[in-house]
Amino acid sequence: MIPSRDASVVARLQEAGAIIMGKTNLPDFARSGTLTDSSAINRTYNSYGLNLVPGGSSGGTATAVSGSFAVLGLGTETGGSIQNPSASQSLVGIKPSIGLVPIDGIAPLVAERDVAGPMAKTVEDAAATLDVLAGPTIQDVRTYNGLAGIPEEGYVAFLDSEGLQGKRLGVYDGMWGNPLAPEVEAAYTEMLDVITGLGAELVTNVFNETGWTEVWDGMPSNISTLYHGLKLYFQDLGDTSDFNSVEEWEEKTNRTMGDGSAIRSFSVLESGTGGDPLTDPAYWEYVSWRSGVHQKYLEVMEEEQLDGLVYPFSAIPLPTFDSENVGAISVSEINHIGLPQISLPAGYLDGGEPFSISLIGKDLYTEGELISMGYAFEQATMLRMAPEGPGEQASLGSCECMTF
Repeated sequence: MIPSRDASVVARLQEAGAIIMGKTNLPDFARSGTLTDSSAINRTYNSYGLNLVPGGSSGGTATAVSGSFAVLGLGTETGGSIQNPSASQSLVGIKPSIGLVPIDGIAPLVAERDVAGPMAKTVEDAAATLDVLAGPTIQDVRTYNGLAGIPEEGYVAFLDSEGLQGKRLGVYDGMWGNPLAPEVEAAYTEMLDVITGLGAELVTNVFNETGWTEVWDGMPSNISTLYHGLKLYFQDLGDTSDFNSVEEWEEKTNRTMGDGSAIRSFSVLESGTGGDPLTDPAYWEYVSWRSGVHQKYLEVMEEEQLDGLVYPFSAIPLPTFDSENVGAISVSEINHIGLPQISLPAGYLDGGEPFSISLIGKDLYTEGELISMGYAFEQATMLRMAPEGPGEQASLGSCECMTF
């Protein structure tokens, strides 16, 4: 699957002088938020411990950057795939607003939520990369929606060591996820003390008695544009690819898209024909619901006069390969709305697991404000430590991955 042209984000990095070291591993079709196991090159490990999950789906990028194989990298996200690996490996990750960064040339998952963003060791590096990535292109017409949201001065101009002074931030109250494990709650409380010490005001029970639950629970039945998106993506690969359609891909791999042999089952609009979702009433029902959720979120932010939210990334410590999935908290909400988010290294738990906090924007295209607040937190704490390596006691174990 060799494309005939670079994705816009890759081309922009090259034009800015970046040296592209290579492509990184990811689960097939990005279908895991916890693991980064692929049928091509098997398992990706966490640089902070070979027993810890790396986060997915951009876990290959996370391990490459956290392990210092590269200074920075790109991740893509539909439902946590920048947040999860960034938090899992003590990186700064920026999940941008929908439409801020072009996604052409990137294999789709759910086109109406797919984004691409930087993963780096520092807020400054992530902000500088976002300056390069953001902006419109005819290859992705959604990016024209985000043009007005790009600050003229650029994102690096928002680096401010006093960026938390006078900010009002909503704190986690369990509305968007599960109760916090004791060790996570302790670490989160300690970070909240740091944030208030830097001049921010914290607001509790932000979503209680606002009608949020009623609006959110009105989510229509699951829809997917994956088949249609892949059909267009394969066509765009050009003459350098061994296949240019789903059917050709299935013939080459001896796997059937959507039956679980290629990726785990997903719903396909129009009975798997890959029809245009814009012609499907279910798609527009989802769009209407998403608009209502966005409006409710804005109402809450306005009512509480908030500059954003500060949440722990997960309700549980980072799991090992033989346990559960990452317990990400805000993934579903911010991806359905399209909100920006920044992951910030916030130390390590007693077992050595990386701990991370998330700053979530008060609306779309508020990346600059998040960078300002994130930089203030980072500069005051400097909690990220380089991984020490696997040690003699580590075992690579095995991976049961399909091959073709």
